[in-house]
Amino acid sequence: MNYFLVCILILFAIPKLSFGRLAFEKSVLNDEISSGKDWYDFCFKFKNEGAFPVKIVSLNSSCSCTMPSLEKEIYQAGECGEIKGVFNVSNKRGLQEQEIVVNTDDISQSEIKLQLKIKISNEYEISSRLVYWAVNSKFDEKTIVLSVGHSDWKVDCAHCLKNKFLVNVAEDGDKYLIRIKPLQPNVLARDYISIKLKNKSGEIKTLTVHALVK
Repeated sequence: MNYFLVCILILFAIPKLSFGRLAFEKSVLNDEISSGKDWYDFCFKFKNEGAFPVKIVSLNSSCSCTMPSLEKEIYQAGECGEIKGVFNVSNKRGLQEQEIVVNTDDISQSEIKLQLKIKISNEYEISSRLVYWAVNSKFDEKTIVLSVGHSDWKVDCAHCLKNKFLVNVAEDGDKYLIRIKPLQPNVLARDYISIKLKNKSGEIKTLTVHALVK
């Protein structure tokens, strides 16, 4: 085969190798979720903006807890696709970072790196589950601080089950101040304060605080 023919073949091969291009809407997914979940579903959307097909040869994640998947391997010019998967978030807290490496048959884009950055916060933290007064002591109002870890959750209501204590709730930034005071000072009393949290989906969680005059 002469040199001129080799050059012609190379020139025809280069466009096919270099003009397939997977363009992702986002290469980094940032999200915040509350603890209590076992799995986080993710999706990286892309489009082949090149002139030739691209084959995704493999998907590799930085941890076995992250499992990406594809519907198919080859994407034609102009075709859209998705890399979906799940991330096992059970028993994890704080910022979790995972990397997914996409390997393709396109020499100009043989490796594409995607990232998950998921912040996992406690659903709530409460400063105390008990408020207590001694008989013949000063019956000042006591305050419990409830911190809600995710903006989806809000305090829906708080009330005393047997109406032996006065309960007021005030929002303070990302915290709730739950103020409690006996209705009858120096009278022995035991009651429960029910605090209901509600999220945007209508789910409800109930916390209980014990109130006691002894």
